[in-house]
Amino acid sequence: MRAAKAARSYEALRRRILATMIVVPSVPFVLALAVGVYQFTTALREATLSRVVRIAEDHRDAIQIFLDERRADLEFIAGSWSFEDLTRTGVLDQVLRDLRMSSPAFVDLGVFDAGGVHVAYEGPYELTGKVYRDAAWFRSVLERVTESPGGRDRP
Repeated sequence: MRAAKAARSYEALRRRILATMIVVPSVPFVLALAVGVYQFTTALREATLSRVVRIAEDHRDAIQIFLDERRADLEFIAGSWSFEDLTRTGVLDQVLRDLRMSSPAFVDLGVFDAGGVHVAYEGPYELTGKVYRDAAWFRSVLERVTESPGGRDRP
Protein backbone atom coordinates (compact mmCIF):
# COMPACT_ATOMS: atom_id res chain seq x y z
CA MET A 1 0.00 0.00 0.00
CA ARG A 2 2.80 2.30 0.81
CA ALA A 3 4.35 1.54 -2.51
CA ALA A 4 1.09 2.41 -4.35
CA LYS A 5 0.83 5.65 -2.42
CA ALA A 6 4.44 6.54 -3.24
CA ALA A 7 3.85 5.71 -6.90
CA ARG A 8 0.83 8.02 -7.00
CA SER A 9 2.78 10.72 -5.25
CA TYR A 10 5.64 10.39 -7.73
CA GLU A 11 3.12 10.39 -10.60
CA ALA A 12 1.54 13.65 -9.30
CA LEU A 13 4.99 15.18 -8.85
CA ARG A 14 5.92 14.11 -12.38
CA ARG A 15 2.78 15.79 -13.76
CA ARG A 16 3.47 18.99 -11.83
CA ILE A 17 7.05 19.10 -13.04
CA LEU A 18 5.91 18.43 -16.63
CA ALA A 19 3.23 21.12 -16.40
CA THR A 20 5.74 23.57 -14.94
CA MET A 21 8.21 22.76 -17.71
CA ILE A 22 5.52 23.54 -20.30
CA VAL A 23 3.90 26.60 -18.67
CA VAL A 24 6.96 28.48 -17.38
CA PRO A 25 8.73 28.75 -20.76
CA SER A 26 5.40 29.53 -22.45
CA VAL A 27 4.75 32.69 -20.42
CA PRO A 28 7.75 34.66 -21.79
CA PHE A 29 6.99 33.29 -25.25
CA VAL A 30 3.38 34.49 -25.09
CA LEU A 31 4.49 37.87 -23.69
CA ALA A 32 7.12 38.23 -26.45
CA LEU A 33 4.52 37.26 -29.03
CA ALA A 34 2.04 39.83 -27.67
CA VAL A 35 4.68 42.58 -27.69
CA GLY A 36 5.70 41.61 -31.23
CA VAL A 37 2.11 41.70 -32.47
CA TYR A 38 1.58 45.09 -30.84
CA GLN A 39 4.79 46.51 -32.31
CA PHE A 40 3.99 45.11 -35.75
CA THR A 41 0.44 46.47 -35.83
CA THR A 42 1.63 49.85 -34.54
CA ALA A 43 4.39 50.05 -37.15
CA LEU A 44 2.02 48.94 -39.91
CA ARG A 45 -0.57 51.53 -38.87
CA GLU A 46 2.04 54.31 -38.78
CA ALA A 47 3.51 53.30 -42.14
CA THR A 48 0.06 53.18 -43.72
CA LEU A 49 -0.92 56.52 -42.22
CA SER A 50 2.37 58.03 -43.36
CA ARG A 51 1.76 56.84 -46.92
CA VAL A 52 -1.80 58.17 -46.92
CA VAL A 53 -0.62 61.54 -45.59
CA ARG A 54 2.12 61.70 -48.24
CA ILE A 55 -0.38 60.87 -51.01
CA ALA A 56 -2.84 63.47 -49.71
CA GLU A 57 -0.08 66.10 -49.53
CA ASP A 58 1.06 65.24 -53.07
CA HIS A 59 -2.51 65.60 -54.33
CA ARG A 60 -2.89 68.87 -52.45
CA ASP A 61 0.31 70.17 -54.02
CA ALA A 62 -0.77 69.05 -57.50
CA ILE A 63 -4.13 70.77 -57.10
CA GLN A 64 -2.44 73.93 -55.81
CA ILE A 65 -0.06 73.97 -58.80
CA PHE A 66 -3.02 73.48 -61.14
CA LEU A 67 -4.94 76.35 -59.50
CA ASP A 68 -1.86 78.59 -59.53
CA GLU A 69 -1.44 77.95 -63.26
CA ARG A 70 -5.11 78.77 -63.94
CA ARG A 71 -4.81 81.91 -61.83
CA ALA A 72 -1.69 82.92 -63.79
CA ASP A 73 -3.64 82.39 -67.03
CA LEU A 74 -6.44 84.65 -65.79
CA GLU A 75 -4.04 87.28 -64.45
CA PHE A 76 -2.32 87.30 -67.83
CA ILE A 77 -5.68 87.88 -69.55
CA ALA A 78 -6.61 90.60 -67.07
CA GLY A 79 -3.26 92.33 -67.61
CA SER A 80 -3.25 91.93 -71.40
CA TRP A 81 -6.74 93.07 -72.24
CA SER A 82 -8.58 96.20 -71.19
CA PHE A 83 -12.02 96.06 -69.62
CA GLU A 84 -13.46 97.65 -72.74
CA ASP A 85 -11.80 95.11 -75.04
CA LEU A 86 -13.06 92.14 -73.03
CA THR A 87 -16.63 93.44 -73.11
CA ARG A 88 -16.68 93.82 -76.91
CA THR A 89 -18.64 91.18 -78.80
CA GLY A 90 -16.56 88.19 -79.83
CA VAL A 91 -13.42 89.07 -77.88
CA LEU A 92 -14.29 87.05 -74.78
CA ASP A 93 -15.17 84.07 -77.00
CA GLN A 94 -11.72 84.20 -78.62
CA VAL A 95 -9.99 84.61 -75.26
CA LEU A 96 -11.88 81.60 -73.88
CA ARG A 97 -10.89 79.51 -76.92
CA ASP A 98 -7.25 80.51 -76.38
CA LEU A 99 -7.48 79.59 -72.69
CA ARG A 100 -9.01 76.21 -73.55
CA MET A 101 -6.03 75.50 -75.80
CA SER A 102 -3.73 75.78 -72.79
CA SER A 103 -6.10 73.97 -70.42
CA PRO A 104 -9.44 72.23 -70.93
CA ALA A 105 -10.30 73.24 -67.35
CA PHE A 106 -11.83 76.50 -68.52
CA VAL A 107 -15.55 76.00 -69.02
CA ASP A 108 -16.63 79.61 -69.12
CA LEU A 109 -15.31 83.12 -68.72
CA GLY A 110 -16.99 86.26 -67.49
CA VAL A 111 -16.30 89.93 -66.91
CA PHE A 112 -17.87 91.90 -64.06
CA ASP A 113 -17.96 95.63 -63.54
CA ALA A 114 -17.27 97.21 -60.14
CA GLY A 115 -21.02 97.25 -59.44
CA GLY A 116 -21.23 93.46 -59.68
CA VAL A 117 -22.96 93.32 -63.06
CA HIS A 118 -21.90 90.43 -65.26
CA VAL A 119 -21.28 92.62 -68.32
CA ALA A 120 -19.80 89.92 -70.57
CA TYR A 121 -19.97 86.15 -70.42
CA GLU A 122 -18.94 83.28 -72.64
CA GLY A 123 -19.97 79.77 -71.68
CA PRO A 124 -22.87 77.34 -71.39
CA TYR A 125 -25.09 79.50 -69.15
CA GLU A 126 -27.10 82.68 -69.60
CA LEU A 127 -25.30 84.92 -67.10
CA THR A 128 -24.81 88.20 -68.96
CA GLY A 129 -26.62 90.97 -67.11
CA LYS A 130 -26.85 89.12 -63.79
CA VAL A 131 -26.08 91.27 -60.76
CA TYR A 132 -23.80 89.88 -58.03
CA ARG A 133 -23.08 93.01 -55.99
CA ASP A 134 -24.75 91.52 -52.88
CA ALA A 135 -23.14 88.10 -53.19
CA ALA A 136 -20.58 87.39 -50.44
CA TRP A 137 -18.01 86.00 -52.90
CA PHE A 138 -18.21 89.15 -55.04
CA ARG A 139 -17.78 91.47 -52.05
CA SER A 140 -14.81 89.36 -50.91
CA VAL A 141 -13.14 89.59 -54.33
CA LEU A 142 -13.82 93.31 -54.51
CA GLU A 143 -12.24 93.86 -51.07
CA ARG A 144 -9.13 91.87 -52.02
CA VAL A 145 -8.70 93.79 -55.26
CA THR A 146 -9.10 97.23 -53.73
CA GLU A 147 -6.88 96.35 -50.72
CA SER A 148 -4.05 94.87 -52.79
CA PRO A 149 -1.06 97.08 -53.60
CA GLY A 150 -1.62 98.64 -57.00
CA GLY A 151 -5.24 97.50 -56.82
CA ARG A 152 -7.18 97.77 -60.02
CA ASP A 153 -10.50 99.45 -60.42
CA ARG A 154 -11.88 96.18 -61.77
CA PRO A 155 -12.03 92.78 -60.07
